[in-house]
Amino acid sequence: MLLLVALLLFGCSAKHVSDLGGNVERGNASGKWDFPVGVAVPVAHRGDLEVDGIYPSMSPSDGECCLVSNRSKILTIKPRKAPRVKLSIRIPDYPFFKRHPQALFVSIDGDKPQVKCCLEPGFHVVAIALPPRVRDHIGEVLLVVTTRYALVPSKEHISPDSRQLAFVLLSVDYGP
Repeated sequence: MLLLVALLLFGCSAKHVSDLGGNVERGNASGKWDFPVGVAVPVAHRGDLEVDGIYPSMSPSDGECCLVSNRSKILTIKPRKAPRVKLSIRIPDYPFFKRHPQALFVSIDGDKPQVKCCLEPGFHVVAIALPPRVRDHIGEVLLVVTTRYALVPSKEHISPDSRQLAFVLLSVDYGP
């Protein structure tokens, strides 16, 4: 119930899991279960309420997806050669994030994190340069994302949710 309240407060849209031609699981006993476009989920974790710091959509009426913790591992699908990865995100419009502009620290394939700073509430496309050895790679790429700040809804008197939430991940894309 707490998860549903938090998802409704932040909004999480229904976009389907894809994994380069494998069988795609689109639901579980709780109802809808979806992740942002470009995110891969190992078969063993399909249906989980949290996968490495990403909270999937659990409601068919969600507006956006998905909430991400302040420490996450995002397994992505890189379908083509590309010099960068683009994360489409939303920083929720709460007073906490107006007082604390968010910073993302993104490590690609174990490299030193690249910093994208001072993101205020709203929609952002965060472009991160890929290491040379990853630019021509096609397949799975692991992104490790940490943030400077985490919103804890219970501490901000938004809801009883005690998770450390950092942003909403809308999609992951590789391109120019």
